[in-house]
Amino acid sequence: MNITGQTSITFQIKACYDVRILLGNSGTENSDRLFYTVIVGTEFLQIQTQLWILSGLNCSDYVDLWISWSTIFKAGTGTNIGEDIIGTYPGSFMNKYINYVEVVSTYQAYWILELPDNLKNACTSMIPGSNDTAIETIKTTSPTSNIIQTERSATEPRCTCSCDNITNTPLTNDELIQKIEQLRSELTVDKKKTSRYKRSLISTADDRSSSKCIGSFSVVVLAIVICVIVLMDFCHYSLKIFPQKK
Repeated sequence: MNITGQTSITFQIKACYDVRILLGNSGTENSDRLFYTVIVGTEFLQIQTQLWILSGLNCSDYVDLWISWSTIFKAGTGTNIGEDIIGTYPGSFMNKYINYVEVVSTYQAYWILELPDNLKNACTSMIPGSNDTAIETIKTTSPTSNIIQTERSATEPRCTCSCDNITNTPLTNDELIQKIEQLRSELTVDKKKTSRYKRSLISTADDRSSSKCIGSFSVVVLAIVICVIVLMDFCHYSLKIFPQKK
């Protein structure tokens, strides 16, 4: 990305592994004109293998960082350039030749670069020995004044009633009572026609063991009672049918 005329950049990174920022006057990693390589890692920030400082890069959140080369090469955290410096590197004699920045990551990484309007763009590049690196930029839009104006009709009603009787004539007391009775008869439901009432008349099988035990016990009790009654009647009538001889 061409950054001619710039002396600093601010950006955000979200990645699980180390990423690199290449600064120079060309767009290839192997160029002889590459002046600085900033390596941002999960536990360090390195500038040309001279400085190791914690950067806090992680997979879930964006990390705010900035790089400046106006006087000396330095980097820091946050969005305010010059504050929270985490690394510096001398070499101001090369700063005026930095007009190109390139971001490289071996694994997937998310970048948000904040650049002036004349440098904002989005691109995807392929660097030898690395995967695609997507660069996102912030875009702003201005509000539009092309708003369609609508007017409310003065003749059409504001709402439509779905009632059968639409009239401006008020109902009398008798008509109102008749209408209420009609609505009541239409809304009243016969309980004997409901599915709940019909289900209450149907006896269904119960597979529970407790229900089976109670049922069997009831049958035994009823059978004993019937047998006792039958035996009593049989003894009573047997004396009459078969009288004993004296």
